[in-house]
Amino acid sequence: FALGGDSHSAAAARCASLFKIAKEAGVQRIVFTSHTHASEDSPYEYIGGKARAAAALRDSGIPSYAIARPCGIFGDTPQESILMNNAAWVLRRSPLFLLAGDGSHRFQPIHVRDMAQLLFELGRPGVEDKGPSQEIDACGPDAPTARELFTHIGRC
Repeated sequence: FALGGDSHSAAAARCASLFKIAKEAGVQRIVFTSHTHASEDSPYEYIGGKARAAAALRDSGIPSYAIARPCGIFGDTPQESILMNNAAWVLRRSPLFLLAGDGSHRFQPIHVRDMAQLLFELGRPGVEDKGPSQEIDACGPDAPTARELFTHIGRC
């Protein structure tokens, strides 16, 4: 959501500016968090913005980068589980919860601590040995369908 009139497109443009400044300052590696299946032509501004920012990083000339792409992040506190908490709020207050399609598409969210560890590992010196540019899906071990996930959240 846009906060204070800001937008995800504006955030992507700021990322591009930061990548340019980082290149000029001699930064050798950047680790960036995008989103799975991010596409610049996505109808969702958040997803499109993530894709535009990742494209700006690829085009920046930074010698080495990593892009981690989670499909969702959850944790042990409300602040760590915004997506799940928003879904729970709607499920508690509304008699109707709409799923895209038939609800069979899968989510593979990652725990916030696992995501933090992954980002740390991607930024460590010497990680370039795996290649100067890395793009990986950051997924947890479980992959419930949307129907399974939101049914479980609704029961909690």
